[in-house]
Amino acid sequence: MNKAPIKGPAKDFKTKVAGLRKQITGLNEQLHALIEHGVSKDEFIRRVCNWVDVQAGSFNPMYGISALRSPKASGGVSVFQSSVQGSHHDTPLVVAETDLGPMLCFLFADVIKKRLADTIRESSYEEGISTEERPDLIALVKEELECLEIEEERLILEAASFNITIPRRDDSRPEIILSLALEEAS
Repeated sequence: MNKAPIKGPAKDFKTKVAGLRKQITGLNEQLHALIEHGVSKDEFIRRVCNWVDVQAGSFNPMYGISALRSPKASGGVSVFQSSVQGSHHDTPLVVAETDLGPMLCFLFADVIKKRLADTIRESSYEEGISTEERPDLIALVKEELECLEIEEERLILEAASFNITIPRRDDSRPEIILSLALEEAS
């Protein structure tokens, strides 16, 4: 069974709404990208350098070498041990792994920062948006999105006044629908 092509005002409303929905979809994708997209390379490098400083600050250099303070110290301890050893029935076991990252950051912070920064600069990391710019850009897109969604809802209501039914999008925002319904009722 073939349906007759839509003509007249119904086609006009549906065409306008379809155009708005295409724009709404594009803005939703843009908003998602703004929210999820990485930061700028410079900010990424600053964050990595800060992380190195935090790691270095968490290292306690006295922990491994404090045993050497004793007059009877044998020198058999090491801050470079990568695991805590134990045994079970005379069988040596590794009881726990130790993260050497904080120690390495403490000892070689400048070298690690430079190497990681160079790696980021040379990488194919896609330039992102700075944290300072991001909120303003998100606000602009949200504002434009809201204007389009209000326009879409106005067209749906206007079409309904001509007995033309246009279903709402699944992700239509209830606050926009209600605000226009209340505006129309008053």
